[in-house]
Amino acid sequence: MIGAPRLIGVLMLPVIFSVAQAPTAALARQSIEAHHRSAVGDWELDVARNAFSGNVVCRLRAPKSRAFYEGGAIGFRFDRDWDVSEAVYRIDGGPPRASLDDLPELTSLGTPYDRGGMANPGQGVVRVPWRRIADANTIAIQPRRDRRVRTIRLLGLKGLRSVALTQGCTPDVRFVG
Repeated sequence: MIGAPRLIGVLMLPVIFSVAQAPTAALARQSIEAHHRSAVGDWELDVARNAFSGNVVCRLRAPKSRAFYEGGAIGFRFDRDWDVSEAVYRIDGGPPRASLDDLPELTSLGTPYDRGGMANPGQGVVRVPWRRIADANTIAIQPRRDRRVRTIRLLGLKGLRSVALTQGCTPDVRFVG
């Protein structure tokens, strides 16, 4: 949320507030003009449009499997303190792929993947580029060598992403995790 500009040197910069820090009056002016909710399989889509600004915010997620779509990729949440930098996954029982091999593509997509400190930048989230998973039915992920494999069903994901695009959830920066 943008607050009143402050003079810094010779530049006027807007002050950015998180929702938790936003002034109450500013939150009162935030009104949702339209809200769309859909669910298919394990996946849910929420689309909200701000009546004043016209901004669209979208959330595509599978709450039970702790998965979400953001920045051109699907993120799969594991324990926040786990270092998942050596995670390996298989799509529809195919060959194993190291998640580190996806970093160049994730970077080119602008996918936010480095949110933690130096010791654990991924904060327990394994991200897979959308194009790898778009037509898949399942993904099996071993987040760490010492942890068991978790299999996640992707039924409904592709269809809901298509619905999201028709609801104004483009570009990918409109999606929140």
